Parts: sequence; structure tokens; C-alpha cells
Amino acid sequence: MFNIPNVADLEKKMEETIRKDPIAISLPYRDIQELPERLGCPRLELLLLHTKGLCSMQVKDHFFKGTEGLKVLNFTGIHFSSLPSSLGCLINLQTLCLDYCRLKDIAIVGQLKKLEILSLVYSDIKQLPLGIGRLTRLQLLDLSNCRSLELIPPNVISKLSRLEELFMHNSFSQWDKVEGGSNASLVELKGLSNLTTLEIDVSDSEILPPDFVSVELERYKIFIGQTSVRRHVTSKTSTLMVLKGPEKVSLLLGNDRTKMLLKRTEDLRLQSQKGVQNVVHELDDGEGFPRLQHLLVSDCSEILHIVGSVGRNEDELRHWEGNLNSTIQKCYEEMIGFCDIEYLQLSDFPCLKEIWHGQALPVSFFNNLEELEVDDCTNMSSAIPANLLRCLNNLRCLEVRNCDSIEEVLHLEELNADKEHISPLFPKLSELRLIDLPKLKRFCNFTENIIEMLMLWSLTIENCPNMETFVSNSVVHVTTDNKKPQKLTLEENFLLADQVQPLFDEKVAFPLLMELKLSRLHKVQHLWKENDESNKAFANLGSLEISECSKLQKLVPPSWHLENLWGLEVSKCHRLINLSTLSTSKNLVNLGRMKIADCKRIEEIIQLQVGEEVKGCIVFERMNYLTLDCLPSLTSFCLGNYALEFPSLEQVVVRQCPKMKIFSQGVLDTPMLNKVNVTEEEKDDDDEGCWEGNLNDTIKQLFNEINSKEKIEPILQVQ
Repeated sequence: MFNIPNVADLEKKMEETIRKDPIAISLPYRDIQELPERLGCPRLELLLLHTKGLCSMQVKDHFFKGTEGLKVLNFTGIHFSSLPSSLGCLINLQTLCLDYCRLKDIAIVGQLKKLEILSLVYSDIKQLPLGIGRLTRLQLLDLSNCRSLELIPPNVISKLSRLEELFMHNSFSQWDKVEGGSNASLVELKGLSNLTTLEIDVSDSEILPPDFVSVELERYKIFIGQTSVRRHVTSKTSTLMVLKGPEKVSLLLGNDRTKMLLKRTEDLRLQSQKGVQNVVHELDDGEGFPRLQHLLVSDCSEILHIVGSVGRNEDELRHWEGNLNSTIQKCYEEMIGFCDIEYLQLSDFPCLKEIWHGQALPVSFFNNLEELEVDDCTNMSSAIPANLLRCLNNLRCLEVRNCDSIEEVLHLEELNADKEHISPLFPKLSELRLIDLPKLKRFCNFTENIIEMLMLWSLTIENCPNMETFVSNSVVHVTTDNKKPQKLTLEENFLLADQVQPLFDEKVAFPLLMELKLSRLHKVQHLWKENDESNKAFANLGSLEISECSKLQKLVPPSWHLENLWGLEVSKCHRLINLSTLSTSKNLVNLGRMKIADCKRIEEIIQLQVGEEVKGCIVFERMNYLTLDCLPSLTSFCLGNYALEFPSLEQVVVRQCPKMKIFSQGVLDTPMLNKVNVTEEEKDDDDEGCWEGNLNDTIKQLFNEINSKEKIEPILQVQ
């Protein structure tokens, strides 16, 4: 392989390379305007040319003369005024890639009779030439993301009898309803007996022929209806079906081939379905969806059941209306579960009351479910009932958002009365997100030791203005010998306004937590109780971010040791007077970043408590970034007369702190610091900063400048 990297040497290198009669040449990511008149490499089998962006290039008509042995040609990102006529001389070419190219006419490609792979991904062709039908050896045709493609002449695709893989996702979708029209029809796919992989968009389900694809199809992604998700859909599975639009599901009922594909689908997405109430009952013949791993149902306001029992009378159906209990009832009765499903998303269900209501399900029912999302289900009072919990042992990610009526995430009253159901729950949960839940009071209310979240690394709670506490009267099983850290986020309203109740008591533990975020928790006064056991339960906390907790009075209990904390950000918490005590600060050995902003009452960052003894120097060994921004009451970082060392501190931002006269009273050492910035941006090249030889003198200078401006401005206003 001859690789030619530098533009400056291109002409010389190409001449040298051609003289050596190479087998392979690569020109990666070149800004090339013109190639040589003629390549003339009879032994050349592979030629790769990738440009940066879209490059206009002149390829002379005789360029490929004398290169008839070429088997693989890849031109990526080139604006062709026309393809060179000598391209037709490449009688041995097997692979042609013209991805991300601007192409006007590709009719000459039809002369490449030995071509097996043709890729035009993201190219702007408007029509496929008739000559493509002569490529009878073609095994792979990739037209993905050819968004300008509007015309495929009839009977072109049907002539590609050896075709095994056809990719047309986010591309051509104007299929004719019948054969013989002005465009290709789906009927042409019937003759492709070797087809194993298919990705297509079908705008109208009415044009689907009864047997439009081979039963041998192994991998497919089929988008039916005017679905918006096809522009950005991603799927890790090999079989995907997306159905969007009124009655798309019901129109498929008479299509046996489509029903066969549904049975084999691993990823099923239903959007904006109208006139459909019981999806699986209408599509199912008793076998269920044995391969389903991912189910997304959104904006389907009339769906009452995903899976529903057959033979229920009208009154019973009314009983199930608005909950997905029936979703699984039939599967439960026939021992058919969603055993392989890994991802389940329920969104835009205004009538949905519960995911499941009724008897407990077999533990194996959702045995492989790893991600569960509940979004915009405005009629639910809880997200997960007790009788579903035992099925979620492999759940790794739970997200509940935009549900106006939810008061608790887990409804565990039944387990409280039934001790037999007590067992470790959520043993693998690593991410929990609770967002925009205006009536949420708590995560759950329970008195027994059943909730395990030992693997939790991310907890997000945003805009939950009525949340009172995380677990009311609960015990969260604590184990501290785990090695993997975790991440926690909590936003909005955790505590009762009339009680001094912590967000987390001593019975709540997330021993692998890495990141805790609290935002807009207007009822929170304390995060934790003063308890050493609670400290152990959050021992691996790495990042703490708190904002808009208007009633928060205390950040961390004085006795707590947060040796693993590396990031601390606090903003818009207007009842805080200080952030930590001296004893707590001594243990922040890994703290590297601190940002405090928009807290009206903060007077100092570190407070020396009455009776607290100062021994030695406080060293912030790893802190390299500190911001103090818009703190109108701040007088200093610490008022106590003790030594502080910041051996790694390189950037300090002090902005709008009008009362800050000095950084600290005692000895202060910042050997790496050479300026204090006065803008809030972390990297502002225009901010030359201020420096008076040391940090204390610099803060004094900033204070004097602020006060001078305050004295001058009234005089100027009078004048």
C-alpha cells in the first residue's frame, strides 16, 4: 500500500508511485484539485481517495487508461462535474464507492459488468440510471441517505437477481403502487431470492404487496409511514420496524409476510397510531414477539393495550382502560413474556394509569429488560407497581419524565404487607432519572429492607417541586465492598417545608455514587443527617452540583469525610452562609474544581466552628480551578487565622464579590497561580487578569477598585 499524505509532494509522489507499478494506492483526506492525466498502473487493484469535506476535482477522461486491473475504487467526498469516460474501461472492477459525492450522471457505471458492490451513501443523485439493471453480479447496493433520489426506473431493481443486501434508508420512498408505472414498485423485491438484508422507507402502507420480501430475510430495517424518527434513528439490533401514522398497524393485518417480519422483529417502534387499541391482539396469533428486545410506543392516544387478553367482556376492558396491565396479561396467562426485550419506552400516553395492574408476574417476564422510559404519561400516579418489581432484576436505567400525576416512582404498599415478596431489588440499576414530575413526593414509601441500589452511579431528579424525601421510612441495603463508582443527580423539591427532614437519612445508601446533582429543590433544608453511617453510604461521591435549592441551609455535615470528591459546584442557594467546616475541608484531598455562584448570603466558604481546633495547614492538594462569582455577601474564602496551601491552583476567577477584602487571614501559598481573572469564562484570551504578587494582595486590589468605582459613579451622576 502506497500512502501519499502531503499535498505539497503530491505530483512528485504520484510520479514516483506510478513508476513502481503499485498494487494499492491511498490518498487519505487530501485537498486535491486535479489528478494526473493518466494513472497507468496495470497492476493496481485498489485506489482510495478521501477528501476533507466536499472537494471539487478534475478527473481527466483518460485517467483510468492502462489501469484495467483495478478491483476496488473508493472516491469519497468529491464534487464531480462528470465521471471520467475511462471509468468504463475498468472491466474487472468489483467494488465502487462514491460516498458523499456530488454526481450529475452515473450512467457509465452500468458498463461495469463485474461490479459486486456499489455504494452511493450520502450522494446527491436524483435518479438511478437504467444501466444499473445490467449489473447482474451486484450483491450489495447502498443508497442510504441519498435524499435527492426521486426516480428509480421500473424493473431496474428486479434485474439485480444476485442482490443480497439493499440499503435505501432515508433515501428513495416514492414507490409506485403497481408495476409498470413511472417508478420502481415494491413488487420488484419479490424476485430477489438471495436478499438477506433490507433497509427501506415506505411512505404508504397501502402499497405493501402481500409477499414483497423473501422469507429468507435475516436483517431488516423497515420504516412505514411518514415517520420523523428515520432521520436520526439508531438501533443496535439487526431487525427493526417503525410504524407511524393513522391505522398503519391495522393495514398490515392482512399481510402475512409483514406479520412474519413482526414476529422476527427485535426493535419495534409505534408512533402516532390512531384507531388501534390492542396492538398485539391485532397482530399476534398466539406466539407473541419472541425476539423483541426494544419496544417504543409514542403518541398513541387510543391504545389501551400493547398485549391484551382475548375474550374479555366490555366491562373488563373498561377496567383495564388506561393501563398497560393488559399489555402483559395475555402473555402471563400463556406463559409468554417479553423475555428478550432490553429496552422499553412508553411516551405520550394520556390515559395510561399503570404499567401493570393485577397479579405478580413471573420473575423471568422482563428478565433481560435493561432500560425503561416512561415519558408524558399524564394519568399515572406511580411509575412501577410492587407486583412488577421482581421482574426488573436486570434493569440498569430507569427514566420517568413529564408525568403530571405521579406522586411516587415505586408503589410498594403491597410489599409492606406481604413479607414473602421481600428480596433484593434493582441490584443492577446504575442510572435513575426523574424529570419534570410536578406532584412527585418521594421515590418510594416503605419500611422494609428491600431496595438495593448498590450499582447506582447516576441519579437525576429535575423539576419535581413537591418531592419531600427520597425514600420515606425506608431501608436501602448497604454494602460498601463494591469497587465501581456511581453518579447521582437530584433536582427539585425534596423536603417538607414544615419539617427539618433530610433528603437522605441514615437508611439510604448509594455506596458507589460518583455524581450528585441537586437543582431547584425549594423545600430541601438539609441533604443528610449528622451520622457517620450516612457518610459511608455516600463514600465514593466524586462530584456534587447543587443549584436553586432556595431553602438549603447546610451542605455537608461537619463530621463527613469526602475523600473522593473532585468537583463541587453550588449556585443560587440563597440561605447558605458557608459551604463547609474546617474539619470537612481538611478531608477534601482530591478536590480539583470548585465553583460557587449567585448565592446571596454566603459570607465565607470555609467556616471555623466554635470549639474547633486548628492543627497544622489545610492543603487542597489537587485543586486547580476556583470560581467565586456573584457573591454579594462574601468577605473571604475563610475568616479563620490558619494556613492554606493550594499547590496545584492555576486559575482563579473572582467576579462581582464587592465585600471580599481578602482571600484568607492566615498564611497563604499558591505557587502555580500568577493572575486572578475577573470574567466568568474559564478560558478568556481577552481577560489579562489582575496580579499583585500574591493572591491576598490581588483580592485587596480588586476590592479597592470596586469601591473606587462605587464612590466615583454617584459623583459622575450628579455632574
